[in-house]
Amino acid sequence: HDRWLESAWNQRARFGRVGLDFDRFVAGDARALADWGRRLRPWIREFGDDNVDIRPFDSVTDGGGVVRDFVERHLGDDLSPTTDDRVDKNTRAGVKHLVAVAAVCDGCRSELGDDFALSRRGAARISEFFRSRPDRHDYTVQRYDSALALHRSYCDSDELLRELSTSFRSAGPFPAPRADEYRNTVDLAAIDVATFDRDERQFVERMIRETVRATASSGGAPG
Repeated sequence: HDRWLESAWNQRARFGRVGLDFDRFVAGDARALADWGRRLRPWIREFGDDNVDIRPFDSVTDGGGVVRDFVERHLGDDLSPTTDDRVDKNTRAGVKHLVAVAAVCDGCRSELGDDFALSRRGAARISEFFRSRPDRHDYTVQRYDSALALHRSYCDSDELLRELSTSFRSAGPFPAPRADEYRNTVDLAAIDVATFDRDERQFVERMIRETVRATASSGGAPG
């Protein structure tokens, strides 16, 4: 739950759909996203327990990847060992990347109002720029104790899923957080564009100017 929710937050933050405060994200509607017992119950009831295969994601990726697992488990075929299906997880946006997105959104909202939403094109430009810059990707935004508390808060949901799903009972529970996974916690609130180099700061400022100008000239269309 803890790692999946952080991944969901990261994917939304890179498009400016949520802010940089992960705790606020989880405290809101996002908490229901990882309530697998209640989220998957309608699917099990509709299609039947035998037709819904529920397993922790790590057990799939550790076994050779999503594509290989699906083909071998559900189609009964063996994939060539040279088959490259290891792109199993979304790429995490870097620290500077996320801070830049937040800075552009904040700058545009100060000029255009709180309803401003960064366009996909704008988000793509920021992503492309920071892809070629030194950035940090080996981080989490949760502390170990917070991740453990979050994981434990879903005990009732997980128990419901065990009652509903034979495959989940066989696969075992969702893995608990490990302390070594949270050695590189980053406080994004302590980082702003002032820590960027000159080119990065100028890029952010240019993005704000161009986005505000384009939005104003288009009659106020977001992004």
